[in-house]
Amino acid sequence: MAAAIAGAVVAALLLLYQWTILKIHLVEKLGLLFFKLRYLVSNESGLIGHPTIFHVKGCDNILAQLHTAHPEFCDKVGGILAMHIDDLRALAPLWLSKTEEVRQDKSHWSTNITGDIYGMGWINEMYGYSFGAAELHYLVLMNRYPAINKPAAVLHWLNHVQTDAEFLVILYADTIMRGPITQWEYGAKRGHPVSTPYEYLIGCDNILAKIHTRNPSACDKVGGVIIMHIDDLRRFALLWLHKSEEVRADKAHYATNITGDIYNSGWISEMYGYSFAAAEINLRHIIRRDIMIYPGYVPLPGAKYRVFHYGLRFGVGNWSFDKADWRNADVVNTCWAKFPEPPDPATIMKQDLDARERDLLSIECGRALNKALYLHQKRRNCPQLGTIRSTSRKADQQVSASNKMERVPQKSRSTSRENIESMVDGREKTVERTAATVQPLHRSRRLARSSRMWIIAVWALSIVVFLLVISMFFTEQRRNVSRSRVSRSLKAHV
Repeated sequence: MAAAIAGAVVAALLLLYQWTILKIHLVEKLGLLFFKLRYLVSNESGLIGHPTIFHVKGCDNILAQLHTAHPEFCDKVGGILAMHIDDLRALAPLWLSKTEEVRQDKSHWSTNITGDIYGMGWINEMYGYSFGAAELHYLVLMNRYPAINKPAAVLHWLNHVQTDAEFLVILYADTIMRGPITQWEYGAKRGHPVSTPYEYLIGCDNILAKIHTRNPSACDKVGGVIIMHIDDLRRFALLWLHKSEEVRADKAHYATNITGDIYNSGWISEMYGYSFAAAEINLRHIIRRDIMIYPGYVPLPGAKYRVFHYGLRFGVGNWSFDKADWRNADVVNTCWAKFPEPPDPATIMKQDLDARERDLLSIECGRALNKALYLHQKRRNCPQLGTIRSTSRKADQQVSASNKMERVPQKSRSTSRENIESMVDGREKTVERTAATVQPLHRSRRLARSSRMWIIAVWALSIVVFLLVISMFFTEQRRNVSRSRVSRSLKAHV
């Protein structure tokens, strides 16, 4: 009996050892595979998906034609996804919106259309992914479109934030508020949002509206500031996103004489997406001209504008500001950076009152931008300007002394600073490259240490179990010897 137990234990230990070794090899292989996949997708934009899922048959029929403008890009994939982070950021809102859209389409839930054996819309999320990815592939081909962030952000907010607000105000990022905006002051109502005029949206009156909305007569040329009831926004937001994508994809009608876009590049597709989506659900606007103004425009008499929209170049005399000039300058993360100061309002001596009011508003906007930058840098705890100047002087003195000791011709301070900055940048890049290389190495070392710990633990357990078996075996032997002695003793007495 003891020998049988010992044999079974030894066999179990051998199986346990083999299973442990196999598991270690699998972990190592999977870790290596994951690292390779991560390296691949972190360097190239694109998607790696699970092999084809054949039951997602809606990619090939009316379902894709209804729910994506580009059914030819619909992939039948899912399950496991390895994706570049930039692609995921672009896909996530589309994935969600498309899932909700397919979920609402109950008339096409049948198995012969969706492949869902339950016919209950259970795999809507899978179609949401495939249809969202189809839209994204096309957006990638169009070199991305940053302005799509506005409707996508509104939709994301609606789906993730619980609010008891009855009305919402939506603004562009390149705006400055001069005062409060309330629905009762401007007359917003359910079914009738308030907005400001965008007369250059000429596509509302031509073929563009006829192509992209079934109700072109309801197309309002509005945008910039939107005051809308929450119920209207909930039924409108998804359509806003889809119409923006649709207009953006219509490159055949990018021309300025059709869209009014001075860049002829489809840049204002999101604006048309808003107007066409509102027309689809017959959302008619109350248009107010006294809420927002572009700096550089002549104000209406007596208007108390609440919003500056600095979307275009404006200026006073020799001073001007255009946000496009600062596209590649990191003023937000540079301590005490600021834009050129506008003129002193006291110097504006124009006799024309309209021109004077225009220039004063432009100066106010320029000053507000610099004030916002100052407050931002203060919140970042940037060092005081005096400290920066003192540090700069010390650095200059050290550089000068070093140059004298080495008898090298002294360069200008600006050149020295540029050299120092380039050295720092070079070191930072080297550190980043080294970190990127060392991190996988440490990960592999941790994995190797983990594997060794597994082997040691298994062997330790094996030894303990072996000792227990041996102990049980000898204990059983002693008992048998004792029993045999007792049995002989009893026989002798008998």
